[in-house]
Amino acid sequence: MKKYTFLFYLLVAVSTIQAQSPAIEWQNTIGGTSTEDMRSIAQTSDGGYILGGSSYSKNTADKTENRIGDDDYWIVKVNSAGEIQWDETIGGTGRDNLYVIQQTPDGGYIIGGESKSNASADKSENKIGKTDYWIIKLNSTGEIEWENTYGGANEDYFRSLDQTSDGGYIIGGYSFSNASMDKSENRFGHYDYWVVKLNAAGNIEWDQTIGSLEDDLLTVVVHTADGGYILGGASYSNIGFDKTEDRIGPDIEPDFWLVKLNASGITEWDNTIGGNDGDNLLDIEQTPDGGYILGGSSASNESDDKSEHRLGLSDYWVVKLNAEGLIEWDNTIGGDAFDELTTITQTNFGGYIMCGRSVSDISDDKTQNVIGLPGDDNHYDYWVVQINSLGIVEWEKTLGGYESDYATDIIASSDNGYVVAGYSNSGSTGDKIGHDGDHDYWIVKLADDFTCDAPGGIYSDNISATSAKIFWDAGLDSSKYQINYRPIAGGVWQKKNSVMFFKNLTGLSPNTTYEYKIKTICGDISSPFSVLYNFTTLPLKEGVTDIPDFSIYPNPTNNNFVLSADIAATVTTIEIYSLHGTSMYIKEIQSIGGKINEVISIDGLQAGVYLVQLVWDGNMIVKQLVIN
Repeated sequence: MKKYTFLFYLLVAVSTIQAQSPAIEWQNTIGGTSTEDMRSIAQTSDGGYILGGSSYSKNTADKTENRIGDDDYWIVKVNSAGEIQWDETIGGTGRDNLYVIQQTPDGGYIIGGESKSNASADKSENKIGKTDYWIIKLNSTGEIEWENTYGGANEDYFRSLDQTSDGGYIIGGYSFSNASMDKSENRFGHYDYWVVKLNAAGNIEWDQTIGSLEDDLLTVVVHTADGGYILGGASYSNIGFDKTEDRIGPDIEPDFWLVKLNASGITEWDNTIGGNDGDNLLDIEQTPDGGYILGGSSASNESDDKSEHRLGLSDYWVVKLNAEGLIEWDNTIGGDAFDELTTITQTNFGGYIMCGRSVSDISDDKTQNVIGLPGDDNHYDYWVVQINSLGIVEWEKTLGGYESDYATDIIASSDNGYVVAGYSNSGSTGDKIGHDGDHDYWIVKLADDFTCDAPGGIYSDNISATSAKIFWDAGLDSSKYQINYRPIAGGVWQKKNSVMFFKNLTGLSPNTTYEYKIKTICGDISSPFSVLYNFTTLPLKEGVTDIPDFSIYPNPTNNNFVLSADIAATVTTIEIYSLHGTSMYIKEIQSIGGKINEVISIDGLQAGVYLVQLVWDGNMIVKQLVIN
């Protein structure tokens, strides 16, 4: 499918200076004396957090139960300060690895992973193939309400789970099984995407195998606002079966592969996204505009869908799609070595927060040296990056000790901070406090240092009898601004919004003093209003009784356009501005018989939205021009 659609952003004044990263509010190292591998964190309704992953430890240190098999699911509930309230070891006598945990509306939890265990201990069914999906529903205290094993006769690797609006669940991963047992379709190639729709009791409603002739490895499935689903992962396949586009990178490297399903599991569209090397999609989230934010890692240079060269061996790669799966923007974020993204989610302020691991020193987007031992790619750190709604880095933070620290999940907390979670084998060095075993769970709470400041640098200019232009300094975390104005004599405040750092106020009364104030809006919160400012409109010039008949045609245009106006002034200035406030064209002309008909060339102007301004005898009028 076509990948790009034209999108004009009414956002300007993007700062390249990063804000200061938030400080550590608290942290906790949690584990037994062996190995723990943390994968998922969610905030709970009581303000605490639920942690999920796998453990090989016996009942030592923070672990209250012996292991059951090789690896078990290990769930830990902590309070709002990160202190342990309870933990639960769940498994059979084989290997069981947890990947996802979410709180359910009843206060319980749904957990998903993969299992090689037969019926034993907490597992009520024998394994179906070599590896199966294993889903468990817990109550609020961690006790099992139901559990179910899903799979075909071969290998089925679980990776993702999401709750659905009907109270059920969508689960997904990749499968090497043909039609057998719970799997209703043969595989197409090697591994295919395999998604299964469950009802609230964990019973299968339908399943879908999606793929082509090579490996297609699903990493994430998300329930969408229209009742359908978006699937994402890494694909090595060319066109065939469910795949409508050839791979973009070389044969041995994957691309991002997106598949949109309707509520019944039928494919609506798919899109292959990548550059000239390996691109691995790890996470997707639907955005409030109905589109999607994609997060993964990339070794590609500028090519095909990728707009920038790589910075190191591997970088974070973030891609914003619209609702139809077309790219709106992308950004490559990294340092000069190896950076691998694991998850991305939306912030409370309209941007995005992501985490993963990094061995890069100060370079490019990275402002802190690696904390782990330099020169060793196995001694990596947590790397947290926040971007705004256009993908511009606002701040980033490196967290770690002297050994290996791997961030696997991050959430925006209810107090507007962040909690980043993963696993670590660092001792009390660098940022890290505590060490229990080989790898431990390590959770870090970043404080809410966010402030939404009132705009400064406010002034008015371009004042005419019926209009004025208000300017201010753009704020780093702003999403838009609200301007309130009224005659200084009193009356109802008129409200205007702007995503730019200026606003044209039109339809004003001549020879009138207006007062105005501005506040910054940062996502869901806003600053206080500024102090009051004022300006006075000019009196109407003698003989000018109304706004002239001013038109632009054709509009939109992809060629020249004609400007027509009824103005009897001796000299009229025509000026075209970009929405950044940059003057792109200026010309002084004289009217003929009280009229202006001027053909204006748009050569050199790129597609976008512009402001066309006429100024005559102290008066001004503005119209919008769209160039295709």
